[in-house]
Amino acid sequence: MGLRETILRDGGATITARTLTPITPKRGYAVGATTETAIRLPITATDTDLARALFLIWHQFGTRHLGAWVDGDTIHLDPATIVRTKRDALTLGRENRQLAIYGFAKRETITI
Repeated sequence: MGLRETILRDGGATITARTLTPITPKRGYAVGATTETAIRLPITATDTDLARALFLIWHQFGTRHLGAWVDGDTIHLDPATIVRTKRDALTLGRENRQLAIYGFAKRETITI
C-alpha cells in the first residue's frame, strides 16, 4: 500500500522524515510543529507528489517526523514533533495554535 492510500484510509499519518515511512508508536503524542499548514495537496495527489512535498517540508523545518491529515478533499502536510506526555503535547499544541494533537496509545485525535 502506498503512502497516499495509507493517509486516505486512516485519515492521516505520522511519517518518519528520512524514509517517508508511516509510524505508529505505542505511546506518546504527535503535535504539529508550526502554526500553519506547511503544504496542502488535493486528495488526488500521487505518492510522488506527496514524497516531493514531504521532502520540501523536511528540508525547510528539519524535523524528524512529518504529519499528514485529510480534511475534505485536501491533504494537509506539516512538520511534526512527537512528545511523551499529554501535558507537553497540549502545551506545544497551544503554542503552535494547533486545533488538535494525536495520541498514539489510544489512536485518538484530542481537541485542544
